[in-house]
Amino acid sequence: MNYAGFWIRGVASLLDLMAWNLVLYPVEQGFTAVLGLSPLGQQITGFGLELVCLYLYYVEMPLKWGTTPGKRVFRIYVVDRLTGEPFSRKQAMNRFLGYLPSYGLIGCGFLMVLFHPQKVALHDWIAGTLAIRRKSRISPGSDPKAPVKTNGAH
Repeated sequence: MNYAGFWIRGVASLLDLMAWNLVLYPVEQGFTAVLGLSPLGQQITGFGLELVCLYLYYVEMPLKWGTTPGKRVFRIYVVDRLTGEPFSRKQAMNRFLGYLPSYGLIGCGFLMVLFHPQKVALHDWIAGTLAIRRKSRISPGSDPKAPVKTNGAH
C-alpha cells in the first residue's frame, strides 16, 4: 500500500479546514442571527451546529466516499488497517473521537505519522485505520477496492 505521509495529509487537512470554515461560518452566523439569540445563546447554538457539522464532515462523508474533500484532492482514502477494505461506522466514530487526544497532546498524535512505518496517526491507531494514496480517483459511491477501469490503451 502507498501510505499517505505527514506533509500531504497536513496540506489536505488545511484544505478541509478552509472548506469547513467557508461553509460553517456563514451558516452559523445566519442561523443564529435569524433566531435573534443572545450572545450566550449564539455560542451554545453555534457549538451545537459545529458538532453536527463536524460529525457529518468527518464521519458520514468519509463513510460514503472513503475520504474528505481535502484528502480527495490528493487521492488520500481511509481504509481498515488490517484488510485494506472500506472502514466501518464504528471505526469512523473512533477515528473522529480519536482527534481529541491527537489535538489534546499538542498535536503530537499527528506527529506519529512521521515515525510510524505505516504512517499511522493516533486517531488512525485508535480506530484501526490507514490513510493511503491511490493512483486514480474513485467516483462517489463506488467500491474503493474495485479495479480501476481503463479505456483499453496500454
